Amino acid sequence: GAALAAGSVWVAAALSVLAPLAWVVRSRFDLREQATALREIRRTAVSVGVDPVPSSSPVAWFWILAVLLLAGLVAAVLRSVRRGRGERVTVLVLVLATAVAAVAWLTDLHVLGRWWLVGVGMVAAVVPVPASGRPARLVARLSAAMLLVLVALGPDGRAGVVLGATLAVVLVVTMRDADPPAVVEPSALVAWAAFWWIAPLLAVAPAVIEREPGLRDRLALLAVAVLVGAVTVGVLALLRRRGGAVGPIVLLAASLVATVIVVRPALERVEAVEADVSRVERALLDEFPDCYGAATMLALLDGETCDNPELEGTINREPDSPVPDYEPFSECWSQPHETELNLCRRGGPEDAPRVLVLGDSHARVLIGAFDRLADHGVISLAAATKASCGWSARSIETPNDPPRSPACDRWRDGIATWLERHGDDVDLIVTTAYTRRMAGPRPEKVQGLVDVWEPVVRSGIPVIAITDNPSLPEDTDPCLARSDGQWSRCDVRRAELPRRFDAHRVAAARVDGAHLVDTRPMFCRRGVCPAVIGGVSVYRDHNHVSATYAATMAAFLHREILWTGVLHPAEE
Repeated sequence: GAALAAGSVWVAAALSVLAPLAWVVRSRFDLREQATALREIRRTAVSVGVDPVPSSSPVAWFWILAVLLLAGLVAAVLRSVRRGRGERVTVLVLVLATAVAAVAWLTDLHVLGRWWLVGVGMVAAVVPVPASGRPARLVARLSAAMLLVLVALGPDGRAGVVLGATLAVVLVVTMRDADPPAVVEPSALVAWAAFWWIAPLLAVAPAVIEREPGLRDRLALLAVAVLVGAVTVGVLALLRRRGGAVGPIVLLAASLVATVIVVRPALERVEAVEADVSRVERALLDEFPDCYGAATMLALLDGETCDNPELEGTINREPDSPVPDYEPFSECWSQPHETELNLCRRGGPEDAPRVLVLGDSHARVLIGAFDRLADHGVISLAAATKASCGWSARSIETPNDPPRSPACDRWRDGIATWLERHGDDVDLIVTTAYTRRMAGPRPEKVQGLVDVWEPVVRSGIPVIAITDNPSLPEDTDPCLARSDGQWSRCDVRRAELPRRFDAHRVAAARVDGAHLVDTRPMFCRRGVCPAVIGGVSVYRDHNHVSATYAATMAAFLHREILWTGVLHPAEE
């Protein structure tokens, strides 16, 4: 009947938007952002599955309207085929079945729980409408507009879901005439098509504009979705007039196949990254006791707890030991007044990704983490670091030791010369530094990083900028020495940390081909920065991370770098 044909048209309209969006997602975003967006698109395309869908997900909002409208169309078909008591019994059985399945919604919008909407939609579809015509069309248009605005503004929580469902029920009730077979109000169809567009648009927007969309962004997306939705309705209506239900069904099949073709390779890479991350983490974490050092913070980052009673009250070294927790990596290090570039090769397989670590003493600390990755065959490592001298075009401030600044500039010239000659031997540059040393106001500090990164990125070498570790008000060792094993007495609240501007964060957002790895989750949690984590003293002084703790960060750094997409995951 007319309702069945209309249903095929608008389902086709929904899936016709997914393939181009999937292509944009696949080609534009960082891998972790891509993973989320691609899964949203796949869930929308398939429309069924066993994965829970949070109520704030665009996919959940798609279900609120799409399933309600489908339910109305199905019920309209039933009304046109089975009149009287038989129809009522059929609808009643379907409503009861979906009401039982709705119990799952009490915990989450699981696939079974989402079918409660079908029951509501069927009830709405068989509710008599006393008067069709202009009043019903007006209400339909208003409810469609309110629903689209609600979705665009991104309401959170169950209250928003219920409000959206209520508006959708009103839309189902008023979008048809009282007599079957359900003549759908055109504005409702445009709203439906726009709704299909806005769900994936909202999913991919943050990665396109590189920030969370604000009110103005969401309203612009809404306008685009409505415009394209209207065009989609017109095109598919033309297809339907020329080929009945055949044209939309063919488009439906073609869109689904195109979506699968486009999405599948990217999802396969996502799954390969997840497998490689898991494999490397197991190998790295097995070298230490459970929950040792940064492994504790890594578990918390995954929403898990990591407790090892054997580490309770222990520490990797005596706080009053005269030997600092320090690995000099002297072959990779230039002293404050040295100008020569001491670039070392730390090892790793020849066919592994070739990583170059550049920066000051804070970068030198992290060599220990990358060393472990090289030992496990994950990367091939080289490094060059210098005291008080980050990789930048901006001079450093050394008022108490003026010769350090020109020595730093000459060392940086050596980096530029080396990269011109050996850039083909580098697949990735990793850098960090204590940016307080950079001279000038904040914009100039950022520009100093941009000026040295951009030529390298243009030559084909991506840059990973690692945020600097928090600096403490004072050294922790004296406090730990007198704490009698109660290490938490030496913890520092995040609010008490000296405020430092990290230019790497801003520069990474400005340079296309540079990526940021934020290490803050490895040092602080719930507003507190512990002095000892997983039986390891985190700092060797007030601003340098201990060598032991840095080494335990290897799994975290590998995971975060791999998720940027700059390196391909290793095959098993």
